[in-house]
Amino acid sequence: MRIINENPNGKVLGYICYTDDELSERAYHQLMAFECDSIYVDKEFVSVESLEELKKILSKIKNGDSVLIFGLASLSPTDALRIIELIENSGATALTFALL
Repeated sequence: MRIINENPNGKVLGYICYTDDELSERAYHQLMAFECDSIYVDKEFVSVESLEELKKILSKIKNGDSVLIFGLASLSPTDALRIIELIENSGATALTFALL
């Protein structure tokens, strides 16, 4: 099931921020079902600035891309909002999901 992007030239990227391997794997499979163009996974959280995969995704985002995010509920509201702001300030639409 492909997520429909508002921009036909935009990519759909997946981002996971879970420290638990089982939750990361479940989120990965859900993002695969959404047919993401690329999926980035951070399994260790110290601070938003320490998230290496988030840095990679931010460097690749283009205007009109969508980023599907799993794992923000496990972070503080301040950190979760900071991640969303970084993604949206890079020109992408941030969509957050919870595991089913």
